[in-house]
Amino acid sequence: MARQMAPSTPRDPASELLPELLRAVIDNLPISIYTKDLQGRYVLNNTRNLRLLGASRESEVRGKTVFDFFPADIAGPFAEDDRRVLQDGVVVQREEPFVDPVSGRSGWFHTTKIPLRLRDGSGIAGLVGVSRDITAQKLAEQQDQQAQRLESLGALSAGVAHDFNNLLTVILGALAVLRQHPGVPLGPLEHIETAVTHAAHLTRQLLTFSRKQVVQPRLVELAVELPQIRTLLSRLMPETIAVQAGVDGDPWPIEIDPVQLSQVLINLAINARDAMPRGGRLTIQVRNRLLQFDDVLAPGDTPPGEYVEIAVVDTGIGLSPQVKMRLFEPFFTTKEEGQGTGLGLATSWSIIAAAGGFIRAEGAVGEGATFRIFLPRATAPARPAAPAEPIATPAPPVGGTVLVVEDNDAVRATLVELLTANGYDVIAVPDGEDGTRVATARRDPLEFLVTDMMLPGMSGLDVARQVQASHPACRVLFITGYLDLVQRNALPAGASLLQKPFSLRALLGELDRLRHE
Repeated sequence: MARQMAPSTPRDPASELLPELLRAVIDNLPISIYTKDLQGRYVLNNTRNLRLLGASRESEVRGKTVFDFFPADIAGPFAEDDRRVLQDGVVVQREEPFVDPVSGRSGWFHTTKIPLRLRDGSGIAGLVGVSRDITAQKLAEQQDQQAQRLESLGALSAGVAHDFNNLLTVILGALAVLRQHPGVPLGPLEHIETAVTHAAHLTRQLLTFSRKQVVQPRLVELAVELPQIRTLLSRLMPETIAVQAGVDGDPWPIEIDPVQLSQVLINLAINARDAMPRGGRLTIQVRNRLLQFDDVLAPGDTPPGEYVEIAVVDTGIGLSPQVKMRLFEPFFTTKEEGQGTGLGLATSWSIIAAAGGFIRAEGAVGEGATFRIFLPRATAPARPAAPAEPIATPAPPVGGTVLVVEDNDAVRATLVELLTANGYDVIAVPDGEDGTRVATARRDPLEFLVTDMMLPGMSGLDVARQVQASHPACRVLFITGYLDLVQRNALPAGASLLQKPFSLRALLGELDRLRHE
């Protein structure tokens, strides 16, 4: 009797391919995956983890530990995490620094390690590690923290600069009075005036950093401007430093205030010069760049798109990781006391950020430094550069009544002294309410109103409107410790604006110009 055969199970080709399928999926995931035995030795690694370890084949890694691939100061914490997972059976999560052995790029991983248990649950056979690249996230967090610090310090800087400009205005006024006295030696006065000029430049840096300075952006063609930029920077360098500049292809136009762009490049060039005390080479290279959404070069909130990159490269002493972390902090400097304000890079960062771009610093100790400026491609039509305002030459004073509204006592007293000495009748008050009350009650003509923009209780603009309501022919000169673009656009027709600190010549020149308009 023939024995009946049991039906055979049909072959499943898909199940036979399952191990290969799983391996293909794991190898192509954008994360590092690996397993280790009880001694913390690598057993299995996906392709991404092999690349992280600088290997191309599994045999180059199997049986080795983290100490075979990383310095002891980095491998130590990794091994301690392995011990906790393997001995205590806990899940460990850590943010870990790494350096890509192929590109040399440093970054951060978020790593999770879990115990790999035996099937019967009787013990631990090893561990599984999963590492995800979080470099872009960390950079975004750092940029956000720095932006918050800069915003707070910017507000503080604007207030400090405003008060400082008031002091400089008083000093310039006192110098003008001294110059009118015969027998006063002019030499010391000129030294004081030079110091005031330098101090005023410092306050302009503070105001630019706090974004309280008027900017005049226009379309800039770097291929056209680069030769002039190279010439400008060459004048700052000693003969031992060669300056080179070049463009790759046809750079797109950018929109920025060219004066502020020059300020950024000068700041970077001066830092490069100081980093090359024995000479070297400074290179400025311009090219177009297309940044993707997840580009590691860009801060997390940077929109993808077309950018122009200006790379400023030096062959100096380089940058340590500690210095790179603080480079753009206001008042941070590596220079000796008295040789740097610590505002150059903070101001540069603020200027570029206001133009819609960002700056990246690269380099290591002994390998020079590279600062990459990224500015978005401009699409708007070119706007002509604003013509420079001519320096007014004051005519002999013809007098008139001036209402001065200034809350700073010293500045107010200085204005009274200067204007009275030059033939004007002056009425001075400390705030807008007193100013409007005086103007409303006055029946005689009021030729000029000189008012600070920022007053307690009432702005200078409101004072001007109310004064002109009772004295329509009154001409208005606004004075301010900082300039704001919105305020300039909001000036009444025929009014003028003078930035502190100003000289007697500038003050009388503006009043004379207003008189003849």
